[in-house]
Amino acid sequence: MLLNPLIEDGKNVINKIKKREAYRPFGASILKEYVKEYFDTEINNPYMLYVGKTTKNNLRCITHVDGTCRFQSVDKNNETYYNLIKQFYERTKCPLLLNTSFNINGKPIMSTVEEAKEFFNNSEIDVLVIGNEVYKK
Repeated sequence: MLLNPLIEDGKNVINKIKKREAYRPFGASILKEYVKEYFDTEINNPYMLYVGKTTKNNLRCITHVDGTCRFQSVDKNNETYYNLIKQFYERTKCPLLLNTSFNINGKPIMSTVEEAKEFFNNSEIDVLVIGNEVYKK
């Protein structure tokens, strides 16, 4: 699941949809060339293995109580995802998105198109993208 990290109560929006506790942290996917501007590290982190302290005050929905965020650095090798985040950046001047697993608390990650569509139809999610198919409410 992806969300605009600039949404003031974005963390509450996602927690409500996922039916999860408020204390759980979220991750972010960021264009690789902006990592050192938004985090206290320059590490290449394509698999979200590490955390960094966030350096921007307006990203509360991705920042855990200890000031960190588990982030994914996205480069042009991941072309489709890179281009999605880049288009978001061009519109908002924010080079990252909140990124969390597509599941409900206590349940496994969605593994079929049918599961994803059912969840979408019964949730407050606005848009579902599967491959080149876009579903909107």
